[in-house]
Amino acid sequence: VEGVPLQEFAEQLQMHGEVGLRKLQLRMANGRQRAVYVRGQTFETSGDQPDSTLYIVDDVTEREHIIESFSRYVSRAVVERVLRQGRGDSKVEPSGELKRAVLLACGIRDFRALIKDQGPAMVTELLTEYIRCIGDAVFRHGGTIDSVVGDAVLVYFSHRPQQSCAPAVRAAADLQARFESLNDRREAQGRPPLLVGCGIHVGEVFVLDVGNEQRMVHTVVGEAALIAQTLQDVASGGEVLVSPGVRECSGASFDYADGPMLSVRGQGPMPAFRLVLEGDGDELDEPTQVDARKKR
Repeated sequence: VEGVPLQEFAEQLQMHGEVGLRKLQLRMANGRQRAVYVRGQTFETSGDQPDSTLYIVDDVTEREHIIESFSRYVSRAVVERVLRQGRGDSKVEPSGELKRAVLLACGIRDFRALIKDQGPAMVTELLTEYIRCIGDAVFRHGGTIDSVVGDAVLVYFSHRPQQSCAPAVRAAADLQARFESLNDRREAQGRPPLLVGCGIHVGEVFVLDVGNEQRMVHTVVGEAALIAQTLQDVASGGEVLVSPGVRECSGASFDYADGPMLSVRGQGPMPAFRLVLEGDGDELDEPTQVDARKKR
């Protein structure tokens, strides 16, 4: 079998302890080609046995994978209509539906100062490291990157009222651990750290496909997205702020401390809670009043 990047996988395992979901185009011994999806996770063994890596191969067709991935936040009918486009048996039209979601917003603190006087190559490298860390952290917990504008990233987790918000909270904690590891390497190389703030909110949003047959754009809009971005704006580097609804539906396995009171576009003050990450100290700041519009 040809097409398995063994050296790249070995480097990812050494750095992160896992291989994120990857699509591979493989060539078989008989000359046939096919695509598979692979992800790998190291696990420790007891005694003198060396640690091992378990690789999971999703043996699905490209079409099945696309439908399954996008149907997390648009209906399967919409995805199938898009895939049938050009075959003459379907016409793609703008559509939208109201869905419940957990939204994770991420942003780099002092991003403009970080890239000031940097050339395109350095900025590209910095954002590549940033997006790779986010992708590796959220995909394994069922999240989908919805949009990226500069350093502002919005991640979508589909959610039903009976479901827990724990996957999004675990993804945020995983994300901050990855950035801590990345910043250790950047410090050793004499480069400034990437200090990332995160905000998580659960609520209803409009999931829309807008445009026409020639140019169709997918977007998520609504107050839930706005509140998640406001939490992210206020969060300091290495901090995860969540709204009361997220704290209530994330289960008992997470610890929270009181965070600031937020003002979201003229609404009444809303309390935020700080996720207590591994290694956090016991001394926590007292709650403060913050207007997110003045943060940046």
